[in-house]
Amino acid sequence: ADLPEVAGLVEEVSDLSLDYPELVHGIEATLRTLIIISFRAPRTRLMFQLLHRFNPTSSLLRMKSFVARHDYIFSLLLLLNVNMGAFDMNPTDEQDGMYDGEDEGHPALLAYA
Repeated sequence: ADLPEVAGLVEEVSDLSLDYPELVHGIEATLRTLIIISFRAPRTRLMFQLLHRFNPTSSLLRMKSFVARHDYIFSLLLLLNVNMGAFDMNPTDEQDGMYDGEDEGHPALLAYA
């Protein structure tokens, strides 16, 4: 049970932190790095498990106003999740240790889109 004053203060501080360009550039750089890795990484189960572990989608989507304010970050999140097979509807057969597309999509990202 948050006090109304505390809830208002948290929202105000959150809004102020969303306007820092350094924060936005850092998140964008991190997402671009993960996208490059997702393009170049071998399509093995182990590699995709590692990528899923570092996928910041659920954390970023909890900050709805941040993602809504920075549409480039949302587009990077979409690209990252597409590269990781989050939107694959037809899983492929597993061959030679290849990733089989088990991920049924990131529910929060699908709901946000």
